[in-house]
Amino acid sequence: GQLIDLVERHPEAGAWLVAALAEPLGSHWLAKMVVVCPHDSTKDAFVQLLVRLVATFTSGARRGGLDLQPDGPSLEAAPDGAGELRLRPAAALLDAVLGLMENPRNVALFSMMHVFQLLDHVARLGATEQRLLLELDAPSRAIAYFLPRLGKNSRSLTPMMQMLATLVCAADVGPALNGRPR
Repeated sequence: GQLIDLVERHPEAGAWLVAALAEPLGSHWLAKMVVVCPHDSTKDAFVQLLVRLVATFTSGARRGGLDLQPDGPSLEAAPDGAGELRLRPAAALLDAVLGLMENPRNVALFSMMHVFQLLDHVARLGATEQRLLLELDAPSRAIAYFLPRLGKNSRSLTPMMQMLATLVCAADVGPALNGRPR
């Protein structure tokens, strides 16, 4: 609610939050809010905030380049026109989110349901977000998380499968973000 409204009115605040959460020190808070927090309603609200932040950055990329973090990575084409992939703040944040399920402490103690809900919501935003998740190897990282857990009744399975279904359908939507055909 209010925090989402604040970052929408002040995109520089959203850019700061995204950059902070994508950093190694910020990933601790990312884990606390998406994985460790004992209250599903708090996790749900934080997931919605992160989805909105990702949507802000990716819609800026579609409009021609929102880069609120000038020194940070971006998805712009390389100056030589090679289309080399450079990660935007949204990509760095999504990579940090994917990293949550690769942390042995998180995996051993907590459900990844909200991580997969976040990834599923981002995948449903559109083709840009789907290609970004594909470039970050979200499907293979999700499968690597679940393989050792097959057969266990997990709340994470449904949102993970929904995210995978969306990305499988998107896997052939066009050229990869780095400009090379798949």
